[in-house]
Amino acid sequence: IYLSFLAQSCAFPFNYDSVNYTSCTTVNDTQEWCSPTFAYTGQRLYCTASASIPTSSCNSSSWIDPSSCSQMTPNSNLHQFLFTPCTIGSVESISPQQGTAGTTITITGTNFSTVLCENHIFIGSFYDCPIISASTTEIICEIASNSSLNAKMIQDIRVVRDLQGYLSNNGLIQFQFQASISNVLPIEGSIYGGTEVTIIGDGFTPVDPR
Repeated sequence: IYLSFLAQSCAFPFNYDSVNYTSCTTVNDTQEWCSPTFAYTGQRLYCTASASIPTSSCNSSSWIDPSSCSQMTPNSNLHQFLFTPCTIGSVESISPQQGTAGTTITITGTNFSTVLCENHIFIGSFYDCPIISASTTEIICEIASNSSLNAKMIQDIRVVRDLQGYLSNNGLIQFQFQASISNVLPIEGSIYGGTEVTIIGDGFTPVDPR
């Protein structure tokens, strides 16, 4: 394997939100992560094997255009693989920055795919927000019910293109999921107590004593 640089190495110490980290951290995430650059730029490397870039789910053929990369794969060996910086797009803004289940999120940027299933919007480290429309500069997704998002944490937003990887961002693209109540059953009971009440909604934390 031919490597032009160590694309999957953590850079220690790295600076995130004005704090220096000398090891992987779970700050603003549910998994341990690190930065591949000393100054955090929005890209995260996860320190566990559970995080991965999704494979193509819709027979995508939109591989990275080699002309967008700063260094080409040597022609002497067709079996060599090159890690090199490539221009694959960027994430520039998100609106709104908070919401409940059913909220539609609009993300603007560059080089998104117009094929819905070739884009993935991750809120936090695991939730793949269902995309309802996409253009080359705007993607819209809607948070489904029972998303299991943690309402206690501000989650980073990451956009992935099939067969290309994570799009760059400024490290400030974040979303705050909010808990919501959709129903309460029953709606009446005895003033002397003893009535079991069921609260239905999203964003509840099972271990929260409240």
